[in-house]
Amino acid sequence: MNGFFKEDGTNENISKGYVDKGFELKTDKTEFNAYKADYTTRVNGTKQGESINTIGGLRLGQREAEPVIVFTSDDSTIEDYTRLKPLFEPKGVPVTMAVITNYIGDVGKTTVAQLLELQALGWEIASHQINTARLDTFTTLELDNALKDSKEVLLALGANHVNSLVYTGGVHNEAIRKATRKYYRCGVGVSKGLLNEDVLKTYALNRVALGSYFDVAAGYPATNTLEYYKIRVDEAIANKRLLIFMMHPNQAEHDEIQQGYISELIDYIQSLNVPTLTLDEALDRVGNLIDIGDNYDDTTEYFTVGASGQVRTNVLKSSSFNYKKISTLGIDNNTPLSSFPTDCVSTVALTANVALEFPEAGGTLVTYNISTSEYSFQMFYHYYSNRIYRRRWDYVSSVWKPWSQISSASLPINTITNVSGITAFEFGITVTCVDDAHATGFPDNLGGILTTYKQGGITNASSYGYSYQEYKKYNTWDKYIRYLDTAGVWSVWKQFSVI
Repeated sequence: MNGFFKEDGTNENISKGYVDKGFELKTDKTEFNAYKADYTTRVNGTKQGESINTIGGLRLGQREAEPVIVFTSDDSTIEDYTRLKPLFEPKGVPVTMAVITNYIGDVGKTTVAQLLELQALGWEIASHQINTARLDTFTTLELDNALKDSKEVLLALGANHVNSLVYTGGVHNEAIRKATRKYYRCGVGVSKGLLNEDVLKTYALNRVALGSYFDVAAGYPATNTLEYYKIRVDEAIANKRLLIFMMHPNQAEHDEIQQGYISELIDYIQSLNVPTLTLDEALDRVGNLIDIGDNYDDTTEYFTVGASGQVRTNVLKSSSFNYKKISTLGIDNNTPLSSFPTDCVSTVALTANVALEFPEAGGTLVTYNISTSEYSFQMFYHYYSNRIYRRRWDYVSSVWKPWSQISSASLPINTITNVSGITAFEFGITVTCVDDAHATGFPDNLGGILTTYKQGGITNASSYGYSYQEYKKYNTWDKYIRYLDTAGVWSVWKQFSVI
């Protein structure tokens, strides 16, 4: 029978390509409603110690940070049953299975009976969409139908709940994440070789490859080794993070050697008393307490509170102060004031390739867009030094004024000698003191204050010929000056003030 009951109790024929492959869908209205009620309870209940008080508002059950490990397996191939079940069941470790609904019961795929048997062992049934088409190829309506239909079919087949979606090919964007939020508790990408952050990006969860499709991760041993897998577990423990392993047990790379590694890895995890849970169970323990908006990047506004109370947001608003972290998209040195949030202090981190026209390559741009533009200005903080630049908005000409460096640097006493080259100084003004014992080569070999004016752009060579130094001898009015020639060599000292 190819059908299921809708909310109004009528039987609807499945017409999205789900054909009869020897299993029976839930066609009894009472039975189907029982599954639906259970699903609704699980989705609506936070299961995290929170409650809603009609007088006092929302109370959040903050929890201690802890490491949690999840094993996932994609594509619901028969190897979930023939290879993973004999390995995981004796160890009492559950797996979250990402099921492609159109392929249930096909050759090489798990059957409904096998999926439900694994679920009875404590494994989780998650959606891996209706087929293998990438979600970013769908229209808005097709995307919504695909996410909704795959969930409804799995529930109708007997899944206790379907709260997790594993994106096809790991591909997701803002529209996909938004649609996923409508039907699922979380969205999972493919392997990026990354742990998840303390405040989860709930609809863009990271995974670490296990057994196949090995990670490309710099600074680690070979990513197809037990050593690598254990290191990632150690990192999760040290940082108290959610670690999700990604498996594809039907792949040739997932051989008996990898099977052995996985077995040893589970033993290692259990020896450390780290919980191994399904994805839904993991979110009960370490899921965000508040998850508003898309916190994948700064394209849209979001406000998120992690399991232990950490707050992540790119916008703060009050009667006296507004703050927003913005995206680099469309930002350059000439971006007008009107393109930045109004009545707000906004920040954006600019990498070297984005910040080419800014005072230096790479830094943080802070824009103070005040309600009246004549008070608006920008600050640029160089990413690898203490150099700070400022410019203001010319409200008459509607352009930015030139940047001016407003910071000066100081160096500890006696860290500079008379022969220190220009590369020892930051751009701008640097001040340092020299005592008599370290003043060899300075005027009269006496201590004093050295002030260096280093000019130019982002390379040291560009400062040659423009930079110079002043030296004021200790306890006198005597001042001296020397310049840097075009070859980068200091001239001799010349006295220019005597009182």
